Amino acid sequence: FHLLNSSCKIQRQMIKTYMVLKIRLIFDPPANSFLTSSIEKQIKEMEWYLTVISDNLEDKKDDS
Repeated sequence: FHLLNSSCKIQRQMIKTYMVLKIRLIFDPPANSFLTSSIEKQIKEMEWYLTVISDNLEDKKDDS
């Protein structure tokens, strides 16, 4: 249970960060194209991590 709870906290924090980056990119995009590219890369990586974490949590729930 402790591991599952810890994963949920990490996932929650990643979702918050993901939302901030997405909203910033939409409503306050940086003037520098390199910074925009960097933020887009971070967003894609977070999407991948969140998908992996979500899949792992679903597998653990199914095993319980």
